[in-house]
Amino acid sequence: MKLILQTLDEVIAKQKLAELHSKDIRGLIKHDRYLKTYKVYQTNKIIPEKYMLPKWARQKLDNYKEVLEDIVFQFGYRGVKNKKPVIHTAGLSALEEAFEVLGWDDPHYLPEQGYTCEVVGCMEADTCGMHWGDNPLYLCLCSKHHIDAFHKKPMPPIKQWALDREAKRDPVTGYLPLE
Repeated sequence: MKLILQTLDEVIAKQKLAELHSKDIRGLIKHDRYLKTYKVYQTNKIIPEKYMLPKWARQKLDNYKEVLEDIVFQFGYRGVKNKKPVIHTAGLSALEEAFEVLGWDDPHYLPEQGYTCEVVGCMEADTCGMHWGDNPLYLCLCSKHHIDAFHKKPMPPIKQWALDREAKRDPVTGYLPLE
């Protein structure tokens, strides 16, 4: 038998692949709680399904992964690298472990939409939501542009995706449609 250490993502991917093809896997998976890894023992024999991670456990792991991602987004450090928004650990070991479990690089690049200020040319993290003066547009702004909007300075150009989103807003209720 050959021992291979793998990340949780790799183990789940193998399990899903086995489920799609033959409902069995050529290997036995054991969790090592001390090393915080999964050991995959590869053999030439097909291991029965009872040794595989059950479907409910994989679904639970997916849920835990979503929760972990939410925690990283709440406590991770936001920044800009190569003119793109990123989230990074800033050297905190708990965040580093979370990034490792999620399979993310440090820093992890984010899409611009939904993670940056909605003023054209600004890549800072959006921290505040408000109207700019008497304009009916509700914008997600960085702290610098929030102060400008609060003091009713002239509104700079707004990113197109923010304008498209606001065009869908109901004029009576002020709500965006559920998609």
